[in-house]
Amino acid sequence: NAITAAVGATPSSQFGLFGFGSVNELDGRLSADDPLRIETRKGEAGFHYRFGPTSVVWAKVGFGHDDNSLREPRFDYGAAVDTHDVQLRHTVTLSGRHELSYGAESGDRAKVTTLTFSDSGFIQSLDVADDSTLAYASDRVTLGNRLLLQGDLFVQRFRRRSILGLDISAADLPFVL
Repeated sequence: NAITAAVGATPSSQFGLFGFGSVNELDGRLSADDPLRIETRKGEAGFHYRFGPTSVVWAKVGFGHDDNSLREPRFDYGAAVDTHDVQLRHTVTLSGRHELSYGAESGDRAKVTTLTFSDSGFIQSLDVADDSTLAYASDRVTLGNRLLLQGDLFVQRFRRRSILGLDISAADLPFVL
């Protein structure tokens, strides 16, 4: 099953809106005893505003969720990912030759993966959280009719945190200390 929808509107020559969303679901089997499920949801919304003929600002927010699972006689596997992002950009043309764009973006991603072994009850989980922030500026300079020169500068901060979890029951071990 897959559903995708998008809508956009420009209520005035200065202002525009957009939205986008999708849901994709897949249920299948690797074999008679191995059900597989994949589900993805995503959405984005944003706007632009034109301050004048040479100045416009854009903003966008987005989210996503992926959920995957596999059930097998010896183990169960599951993974879930959540994402969020925000973006803002301003572009302005200066003196007819320079087009300056600058902006900022921020996003995060959280992923949880779990593996459970059926015969022992042993559970392993891995939680990973990423977040990123960046700022950028770009200048495009028109030099004559055939030459365009562009310079870009960006700064990014990225951070990852990971937690590994293990759950072992003493009754499941072949010996007890």
